[in-house]
Amino acid sequence: MPTFAGDFGLKVNLFYDDKQLCKAFSDWLKETRKQAEFPIAKRMFVTLKKLQDWHGMRVLPYMDLWLYQLAFDVDFDEIHLARLLFRCEDDTEASGDKEYKNWLRNTRKCAESLIQQSVFLSLRYKTTPSRSNQ
Repeated sequence: MPTFAGDFGLKVNLFYDDKQLCKAFSDWLKETRKQAEFPIAKRMFVTLKKLQDWHGMRVLPYMDLWLYQLAFDVDFDEIHLARLLFRCEDDTEASGDKEYKNWLRNTRKCAESLIQQSVFLSLRYKTTPSRSNQ
């Protein structure tokens, strides 16, 4: 089956009971996604902790700079990108360059796993009900 690029049609036999239909559909969906190489997130939900990790890793600013480079046909070398994302204002002598580059490597890996739109859209943020809503 080629890579997923659209909708799939589905026939349903309404003579089966709901339990059979749900099980059959779940099995079909899992197999179809596997065959279609449809990229989905490994985790069903994105936790607040994961969002905080991405914030600390500067994942969204990295993606923003990556898109900027594509849009304006510019290229930041690795050290400049690392400094833009991680350098403290008081580090005027670039003493943390090696550490910044290591952080950039981790950020790049995380961001690249989210770049595909279908992967990004498959993420779900699980909220916990506030006390006022309980």
